[in-house]
Amino acid sequence: MEMLNEFYKFLERNNINLKDETVLCAVSCGVDSMVLLNVLEEASKTIGFKIAVSHVNHKKRSQSEIEEEFIRSYCKDKHKIFVLSLEHENEISSSNFQNNARIKRLEFFKECLKEINGKYVFLAHHLNDDMETTFLKLSRKAALKSIAGIKEINSFDGMIVMRPFMRVLKDDIYLYARENSLIYFEDCSNNEDDYAR
Repeated sequence: MEMLNEFYKFLERNNINLKDETVLCAVSCGVDSMVLLNVLEEASKTIGFKIAVSHVNHKKRSQSEIEEEFIRSYCKDKHKIFVLSLEHENEISSSNFQNNARIKRLEFFKECLKEINGKYVFLAHHLNDDMETTFLKLSRKAALKSIAGIKEINSFDGMIVMRPFMRVLKDDIYLYARENSLIYFEDCSNNEDDYAR
């Protein structure tokens, strides 16, 4: 799969024109978001838009500080960058960490978009995430109408959340990263069972 073409198809089918916009790309430094950032960088050369980067350091892994340092260095002289550091013990209730961290991230994205006078935030969810979400809902016996997966685009409190990889498999993302020699970090917590994902 040619990721750049997939991105252009996403814009076309959703009637999105990014020319002269400044968009926000949420980057965790994992393979998904580093590929998304690279695809946005390539697309911006032909479409003509600017990219700002947001990074949330949840401070739950020793690797988090290295990732923050990396993305700050990567963005230097390239993109405006916003970093939110969460001291989770103080800022996020541990009883429902995943949901509370999600709320914090969305609030952060809104603040970043206000700073850049933008409306689009790009997230790197992909087809495997969508399948995982659907199966998780099924396993929890969710109501049939709520089982629908992750949307490509949705609006939240004035911002437009864009997920251009919702028809892309994780294997294709890894392939693109290899072919383009992209640096990314593997999140070792993905192999743990602390949270249902």
